[in-house]
Amino acid sequence: GGLLALALLAGHLEAKAQSVPRFDVTRYAIEAELFPSTHALAAKAQIDLVPKTDLTVLDFELHGGLRVEKVLDAAGKELRFRQERLNLQIDFFNPLLEGKESSITVVYGGPLLSADAGPVEDLNMAYIGAEGSYLLYQSRWFPVSAFGVDRFAATMRITVPSEQIVIASGKALAPVRQPGKVTYIYAFDEPSFPGTVLVGRYVVQPATAVGADIALYLKPGHEHLAASYGEAAARILIFFSEKFGPLPSSHLALVEI
Repeated sequence: GGLLALALLAGHLEAKAQSVPRFDVTRYAIEAELFPSTHALAAKAQIDLVPKTDLTVLDFELHGGLRVEKVLDAAGKELRFRQERLNLQIDFFNPLLEGKESSITVVYGGPLLSADAGPVEDLNMAYIGAEGSYLLYQSRWFPVSAFGVDRFAATMRITVPSEQIVIASGKALAPVRQPGKVTYIYAFDEPSFPGTVLVGRYVVQPATAVGADIALYLKPGHEHLAASYGEAAARILIFFSEKFGPLPSSHLALVEI
């Protein structure tokens, strides 16, 4: 059977202590296009944030395989930035004021193929390819502040070749089709970690469990796994719901990657 990943990832693949962030990211608006034939990503992320103190510098983490082209402030003026491995530092000439909401836009892109430039050695958490793509929140495929600590809302517009589909956390809006490609839109309005995107050719199989509806996204030819995977997922959900309470959302997607 294939490896299954939760589209709504709650667990963290690394235990990394974070200092208290000096600003709070409230929402992302991400537009990204995947080019599977060249393993490439081209993206733009608007990041809404609220400083907890007056700031002239913002620090983020971004996958080392991705290069920032430019950073714009809320007025559309270019900002100075420095990028070294995972670290992205953005400088402001005029300080961002404590408690006053602001935003920046980061334009970036690059190849996502191997674990070499990722945050965890020998563990590839972001991959783009013709056989399927996955962008896990843990990979920092978009600029991340206070990994695993700072919760955020997000709207993601993900463009892929027309024969592929996109699965992500949040409410799915109607796809927008253009010649040769399609844009999937997901909106997640509650503060959480809705940063995982999974892409490929899938057969969708429904399953049911107490208190939840489960959608299984399987690669073509693996449809026979739906019954056993669905039953296992139902048992897991029942166990943890009895232990910790019901899921925050009644919908769960299990996706083969």
